[in-house]
Amino acid sequence: MPSFSQGDLANFPTCCRGFNPEEGEETLKSALEKLKFDAASTGKIIFKDALSIYEICAICFKASEAFQELESKGGEFGWLDLSNCSIHVTDDVLIAALDCFGSNLIGLSISGNLGLTDQAAAEVGWKSKTLEYLDVSHCIQLSDSFLNALSESSDFKRGNKLKVLDLSCCYDINETAVIVLLQHMPILERISIAGCSKLGDAALKSIFKHLKNLRSLDMSGCVFITPQGMEDAFSGEISCELEDIRCTGCMYINDKSIKNVFTKFSTSLKVAHFGGLRNISDRAIEFAPRYLENLNVSGCFNVTDKSLIHIRNNCEAMKRLELGGCSGFSNKALAEYLQYASAKGIEVVLPAENISGLDMGLKLDPEATKSLKHKVAKWLVVVLAVGLATIKTDLMSVGQWIRLALFTGVLCILYIGVFIIALLLFH
Repeated sequence: MPSFSQGDLANFPTCCRGFNPEEGEETLKSALEKLKFDAASTGKIIFKDALSIYEICAICFKASEAFQELESKGGEFGWLDLSNCSIHVTDDVLIAALDCFGSNLIGLSISGNLGLTDQAAAEVGWKSKTLEYLDVSHCIQLSDSFLNALSESSDFKRGNKLKVLDLSCCYDINETAVIVLLQHMPILERISIAGCSKLGDAALKSIFKHLKNLRSLDMSGCVFITPQGMEDAFSGEISCELEDIRCTGCMYINDKSIKNVFTKFSTSLKVAHFGGLRNISDRAIEFAPRYLENLNVSGCFNVTDKSLIHIRNNCEAMKRLELGGCSGFSNKALAEYLQYASAKGIEVVLPAENISGLDMGLKLDPEATKSLKHKVAKWLVVVLAVGLATIKTDLMSVGQWIRLALFTGVLCILYIGVFIIALLLFH
């Protein structure tokens, strides 16, 4: 176990406020020992979700025996996960972590850290030249300065190995910075700009122009992406083989936009999420390709039974279909598709308004159904019997009689309602 002197423990960065060396030494030792074990066994250093102040201090404490040992191992680990540590991971913490491990990092996640600013995030480009995975999603203080720093880092551009970039909900980044950055990411395979409300058609066009190896694109919530922008993005020759596209909440996208997606990537597309796109209909879904495995049309009110028929007859690889909030399906069509899905092992998410009256092809045990009806009836009889017994045995004033009658009536109505619902559900 590493040893710590009071002098060493006093050298923790000022960002670790509240740390008491006398009270926290044993906790810190345990955290460092766990860190050494995890790094050796999994190749990853993970501090996430309800991070303790002692673990954060351990990240910054480069002089400790434990971290010297980890640093000496170099390439034996390459992942640092600081996601969802909220305000605890500050600029000082990230810079200290990059100083320790930046030259060897393959993956870095700082997602959801509200205290990080461009100043620290910009260090990623200078100190992490081997990154393949970078997640800065929900770091709401990051802006164009961060992206510009990546673009301007000569070392980052020269040895750029980035394959995954998540910019989700970085609200302050704009199209110009994104377009410049994409020009320096030749092998990027997955990108998320979900919730980046300032990005629109120009960013989308740049994505398909520069990312020749693109496999996954999430642009959910990018409300300024238009049908014309989709058409322009797909108008030229596209060499990528897109497998996963998500554009939930892109309110202007229409049938023609989705048709372009389906036809352009007919042999590669496996996942398509179009939730909440009210302008798409059966005319788009009829082009869904045969290799599609996961389709989400939740909240697409104009999608009807025709789409279900097409999906059943043509989408042979389907594994999951989300229909929540779709009011255009008949119970008959849903029931027929559910029976088909059950036989094929397809997971189906149903519209809630159709579930209560839908025969979903599930065979309920008749004896269990009969037993439930009898139990509900017995509850009703018991309530009535208790009410009658109370009235018979108690001598009450007129006001008490009225209150008891009202109370018993309410109970009767309640249990009658339960009985009726049970009959409807288990007929």
